[in-house]
Amino acid sequence: IDAIARDGLDPGAPNVIASGQKLPPQRPLNEVLSAELGFGGPVLVPQGALDPLSGAERSQTRAAQLGRLRPGVSVRLLEAGHCPHDEVPEQVAAAIVEWWPPAALVARS
Repeated sequence: IDAIARDGLDPGAPNVIASGQKLPPQRPLNEVLSAELGFGGPVLVPQGALDPLSGAERSQTRAAQLGRLRPGVSVRLLEAGHCPHDEVPEQVAAAIVEWWPPAALVARS
C-alpha cells in the first residue's frame, strides 16, 4: 500500500494515468479467460479476500465466480487486500509454487 501511495505522488503519475485513457476498453475477465475467446490455458488468480476497493464480500464472490468459469482456472483466496503480490508476497509465491507443476503439465498436453 505504501508503494502505491508513494508512486501516486511521483510528478509523472498524472501522465501515466492519462496514457491509460488512450488504451482500448478492457475486456471482461470471463471473456479474457474463456477458452473460445481468450486464453484457454491454465491460470492462477491470487485474489485478495479483503480488497478494500470492491469490498471483502465482492472479492470472495468474484473469486468463486472465476473458479467456476472453466477448468484450468485456479483461484487462491488470500488474506490480503487489492495487491496481494505486494501485501503478502510469501503467500503469492507459495500459491505459485503449489500451482506451477500441475499447470505446466496441463499446458504441455
